[in-house]
Amino acid sequence: MAHGTIIVATDRNWLIGDRPDPTLSGTTPWQGQLPVDMRYFKAQTKNRPVIFARPTYESISEKHRPLIGRTNVIWTRQETYDVEGTTTVHSLDEAFDLFPNQELMICGGGHLYRVALEDPRVDIVLRTRVDGEFNGNVYFPALDEDEWRLIHSDFRQADGENLQNCAFETYVRKSAMLVDPRNARTPEYVAELLKIQRSRKCPFCPDGKTLTAGEDEIIAQNNFWYAIRTHTPVKGAEHHWVIISKTHLTSLQEVAGAYWSEMERLLRGLQRMHEVTGGALFVREGDTEVSGATVRHIHFNYVVPDSKANQAACAWFGRYREPNQSP
Repeated sequence: MAHGTIIVATDRNWLIGDRPDPTLSGTTPWQGQLPVDMRYFKAQTKNRPVIFARPTYESISEKHRPLIGRTNVIWTRQETYDVEGTTTVHSLDEAFDLFPNQELMICGGGHLYRVALEDPRVDIVLRTRVDGEFNGNVYFPALDEDEWRLIHSDFRQADGENLQNCAFETYVRKSAMLVDPRNARTPEYVAELLKIQRSRKCPFCPDGKTLTAGEDEIIAQNNFWYAIRTHTPVKGAEHHWVIISKTHLTSLQEVAGAYWSEMERLLRGLQRMHEVTGGALFVREGDTEVSGATVRHIHFNYVVPDSKANQAACAWFGRYREPNQSP
């Protein structure tokens, strides 16, 4: 399925530029003051199709257009518009049809941004928030907090090269949110989770990173669930397994009927395989703000402590449930 990502720089009030004459290209108030943002834009759009509204594309210096290393797409109402080295489209649908399996990077200006935000295929906004207030008349629509969630912000201090403080922010449409980097424990894991979100593939689903990259680590599975040994077991645990649904489920209420019985059957098989009679089952639900999980996909942790005294230390997993207790 085609997906789009908006990339935009704004001031703290969502101003993106000044265009007093709608027939001419606009200007960016902080032009030349943030080389770090230009490097960020290049890194985020590299090897991806980029789409600009015609006036925005024409505002780029002639020596820099078309942008190298990217497929340049120009969105315009002019039927005969044609620029060497670019592709012309007249709607977002046309652009998505051209790149059905790629991430379409939507680069402005203001009208294109507004159209893109109304399209559910556009589910990520990469915002460079310039920490200042500038004069202008073109604004990016403020994101609705009920629909969008800020999942990451990387602050950069002004220096001799960059004259403004700024932050690189990642917003995700809540309906498309797969991971929550805010719960990650290391910067390296944050970066990995952001890549996963950009891929639009849940890492716990059958075509996601965890299952495809770790099939040799799967210790048991059936049509509904698979089990792996965690790479970060609870301290003092004799066994620590993660049981993950093959269907994208997020809440305990969805684990009913065959899903629950098959999860129990898989767990009993693991217990027999390892001659385990004790242990505790904990659920990490997909509501990451409640569960503290990094992936919005329900999964169970089964922990067998090396002593009963250590069982209390496992409480950070969240909701405790005896292995033979139905939801």
